[in-house]
Amino acid sequence: MILKTIAIDAAALAPRRTGIGNYLVNLVKGLLEIADGVHFVFYSNAPVLVDDLPGVVVRVSQPVGRRGPYWQNTQLGPALIADRPAVFWGVNGLLPIVRPRTMRTVVTVMDLVYHFAGETTPPISRLSRRLLQPYAVRAADRITTISDATAADVLAVYGRSCDAVIRPVVNQAYGPSAAADRARVIAKHNLPRDYLLTLGTLEPRKNLVELVRAILLLAGRNITLPPLVIAGGRGWSDGALTRAIEEGEAAGVVRRLGFVDDADMPGLYAGACLFLLASRYEGFGMPVVEAQLCGIPVAVSDIPSLRESSGGYAIFFAPTAEGIADCLAGIFAGTTATVSRPLATIDNDPNDAARRMWSVIQPLL
Repeated sequence: MILKTIAIDAAALAPRRTGIGNYLVNLVKGLLEIADGVHFVFYSNAPVLVDDLPGVVVRVSQPVGRRGPYWQNTQLGPALIADRPAVFWGVNGLLPIVRPRTMRTVVTVMDLVYHFAGETTPPISRLSRRLLQPYAVRAADRITTISDATAADVLAVYGRSCDAVIRPVVNQAYGPSAAADRARVIAKHNLPRDYLLTLGTLEPRKNLVELVRAILLLAGRNITLPPLVIAGGRGWSDGALTRAIEEGEAAGVVRRLGFVDDADMPGLYAGACLFLLASRYEGFGMPVVEAQLCGIPVAVSDIPSLRESSGGYAIFFAPTAEGIADCLAGIFAGTTATVSRPLATIDNDPNDAARRMWSVIQPLL
């Protein structure tokens, strides 16, 4: 039997994976179980971590290091022309402009941050997205998104309805069993018995400056909270955040961990008394679901995507220092009650997500 090839932009599968990479891995794991008559080829601009995806072919461009649309249109596009796969999946919302004419395409739109919160993204990224994501949405044979909120944004901005909403599937390590690893992770990272937790790349979109300022505001009012633990790698334009974190660290109310290995994340969530996500904009908000699966209450920005990802089981705040501070003051004074989300309300079936993705791809083969 001649197998048809599904090509995937796998540049997000760096060893220190973040949201897009985790989304891709979890979906491909399910697709490998059900997609008959095909094989998968990952194209990347650098070596990728795919030890948990046996049978997937990886093709790394040489020389390595070109990024984003520059890589897609100088290396990925020519590689696709040479290999002529049946279908290409642009999991990061983009397509190479030069590509085989007979190749069908699926584009997953993660978010429209460049449009709704462009000032929180690097200028070159904002420009490239403004030019190339609308093109990809127009040109793709099929469009998927990761949330109803993003689907609504795609329709409002691009005038195109998406073909499927396929929400992120969270790794099965996140769940009630995470509590068993709590003591090990707390000891490893020398954490206190009680702490607040936030997670995200240190960049403006995550709004961590306002979150840290809220913690400092409360400290200045002599309101005692558990320290805020920040997990996440360096991003861009984080000078103001670094200064705010240093002030918080000096006051003993903030602790910065840097990037935390995937193996430690479930226990890190399980050890927290509250998870906070103060983002100005998100496509979905996978960390909210991860925290809820570990049994931790959440408090999040009052934006559509986080209302969706939390299932409404959250405390919502205005994403300003004052709004966050008022929310936390109410929680720890006992006047605002946190809520725990019943696990039965969380849609986290990897098989169902893979089936829905396959229903989008299969007709194009």
